[in-house]
Order: sequence, then C-alpha cells, then structure tokens
Amino acid sequence: MVSPDGMGDPGSDPARLRDRLSAAYVIALAPRVVREVGGMATRGVRRRN
Repeated sequence: MVSPDGMGDPGSDPARLRDRLSAAYVIALAPRVVREVGGMATRGVRRRN
C-alpha cells in the first residue's frame, strides 16, 4: 500500500487538470483512491468486530 503522503505534492490536485484521460490525472487521483479505499476497508473491519 502506498501512503497518499508518499505521492508528493506536485500535481496532487486532480481538479486542476482538464484532461481526465491523461496519466497525470490518474496519478493525481491515486492518493484520493488509496485514502477512500483504505477508509472503506477500515470501516468494514470495525463493523465485523
């Protein structure tokens, strides 16, 4: 798992990028995806216990 902090600041705001099919957009979006999926996994484990 990659920490969103490890992705760095440059290009970290996908809202600033217009081309949503570009690699830069996907890379900028990656920390958000990691954070959201991690949150869902954490909540799922908490509900089981």
